[in-house]
Amino acid sequence: MQRDAESALNFMLNPQKLPFLESIGWQLKNVYEMSEKEIVQLYQRNWHHQTTFNNLKQEEKDFVHYLAKKYNSWILPDFEMFHLDHHNNILKILNAFNPEVFKKASAYFGGGTLLALEYDEYRLSKDIDFLFPYGTENYRYLRNLICDEGIVALFQSTTNIELGDSTINQYGIRFLVVVNETIIKVEIVANGIFTLDSPVYPKWTKIPCLSISDRFTSKLMANADRWNDSSTQSRDLIDLAILRVNNEIPAHAIAKAEESYEVKKPLIKAITNFTEKEKYREKCFHELNIPEEKFPIIMDGINWLLVDFESMN
Repeated sequence: MQRDAESALNFMLNPQKLPFLESIGWQLKNVYEMSEKEIVQLYQRNWHHQTTFNNLKQEEKDFVHYLAKKYNSWILPDFEMFHLDHHNNILKILNAFNPEVFKKASAYFGGGTLLALEYDEYRLSKDIDFLFPYGTENYRYLRNLICDEGIVALFQSTTNIELGDSTINQYGIRFLVVVNETIIKVEIVANGIFTLDSPVYPKWTKIPCLSISDRFTSKLMANADRWNDSSTQSRDLIDLAILRVNNEIPAHAIAKAEESYEVKKPLIKAITNFTEKEKYREKCFHELNIPEEKFPIIMDGINWLLVDFESMN
């Protein structure tokens, strides 16, 4: 046991300075004589006391992260996975949700934020968007659950987050969540336009997410709705470009979109508008916090989209 403790604490440059561990283990004779497994179990039992003691510093966080990875601890998702602070705040909210509620409601995480998290944070995305089927048992289940228990019913834990105002109507459910003093908007939108595929589960979340095909369908329709609105910074086109770089376009994704309205011509118009206006394009890249190394990747994706859709005409 002593050697085990030493191997754990040698990971730290100065293992005697773990104030949060000392605080939660104050009844123990010497927390530094515990084994790695005993230490991670102590952290797990007292993880909710972070704000109580307010002394979990970066060096100790690194140590806990090391243990959490080694023992596959449930606290592992609490550690930052993404480069942008805003995206890590979004992940904390996703981890706080109750996955079983979203599965039962067939409410699937999507939109630009899913794509940004899935594809190396090619842009900043600020909100959390879900789609769920309108006018079904799933729809009634979610409406009734929230009417009976409130927004808190969507969460398995609200530790370190604050729930704000909510709105529920025939179009969906909208509410605010505050995490690390950052306000993040959550929308669970009722979708009656196309039938959702079975969800997929990225490695970084247990929340059900839109399939690749439905990501294309939803983004093609969003682009058709607002490609000419410069306030969107052409983000739907950019999202489609990144999707295209990473995936072939399923034919049924286009077919599902076009069951409701035309998406091919608006996409060609969006591409022309984006590629022919250099200053506007630069403004979009800047306002969406797109790293410069992603510019050529996005342009490649746009070119592939153009080839794909021109060949369909």
